Amino acid sequence: MKVLISTYPFAEYDRSPIKLLEENGCEVILNSSGHKLSADELASKIENVDAIIAGTELLDRKLLSNAKKLKIISRVGIGLDNIDFTATDEKGIIVAYTPDAPSLSVAELTIGHILSLLRYIDTSTEEIRTGVWKRHTGHLLSNKRVGVIGVGRIGKLVIKILQSFNTTIVANDIKPDFDFAQKYNFKFVSKEELLKTSDVVTIHIPLYKKTYNFISDSEIDLMREDSILINTSRGNIVDENALLQGLISKKLAGAGLDVFSEEPYNSARDSKLAQMKNIVLTAHMGSCTRTGRYLMEYGAAEAVVDFKCGRKLKNLAKID
Repeated sequence: MKVLISTYPFAEYDRSPIKLLEENGCEVILNSSGHKLSADELASKIENVDAIIAGTELLDRKLLSNAKKLKIISRVGIGLDNIDFTATDEKGIIVAYTPDAPSLSVAELTIGHILSLLRYIDTSTEEIRTGVWKRHTGHLLSNKRVGVIGVGRIGKLVIKILQSFNTTIVANDIKPDFDFAQKYNFKFVSKEELLKTSDVVTIHIPLYKKTYNFISDSEIDLMREDSILINTSRGNIVDENALLQGLISKKLAGAGLDVFSEEPYNSARDSKLAQMKNIVLTAHMGSCTRTGRYLMEYGAAEAVVDFKCGRKLKNLAKID
């Protein structure tokens, strides 16, 4: 069984996922490019492979038409917006993913973004590097009202962590888990109420047709003056031009982004967000802790081995 590992890096800190594949009779083909593969690069590699262990590379109908033998895509991570499920269904390609593995890593980075914005950590770091010594008076996270949009795996972990900061939490979700809300003492509210009343808004929803530009001009207009917006989910969920205008007008006090509409993000090409002083930017690294990365990689490799051996897969992915 030929297995293309298209994501990069892979097994950088622990070779166990590769060892698992090889011990189960898989021929492993690594992405040795040192970067995320372009569509053309990937197209030249997938014609004769049986499995792909994928990252965020675009796997659309055009690309998958080159995959003559492909039987399974095993996603390293949780996002599935890069996969054309209509095409995979038509071709009989199974899609697996690792939804639990990166959740805590993303949740912790979300809290990091919030704290950096409230206490000017990123701003002070840049100032000190340029010889400026300035003490900024920020805000406590304690007693803030935090709105969590999307209470799935990651949203629930964010809420659990926020409990220790003595925050008031409100949430919005299309399928509210009222038992969880009762246990952790928060309430579900409408999207509009959440935006109007929250000091911090953090987004944890998947990207699909209905959530494209889920936060745009009208939503930012609803938000409180001096509130902050965090997006560690998917770039196109937030309209970056609307966000930029919200920061320029100082309607928003700040924003934290780990994801962008085009990645890798290029400030010269994509927008002026990187020029703003009241924003924290990270390079889609929410899942990038050593533990989180290992769990994702091993889980993705395990799914390929389970498929090869005829065992039931733990996490099959389907998009409604």
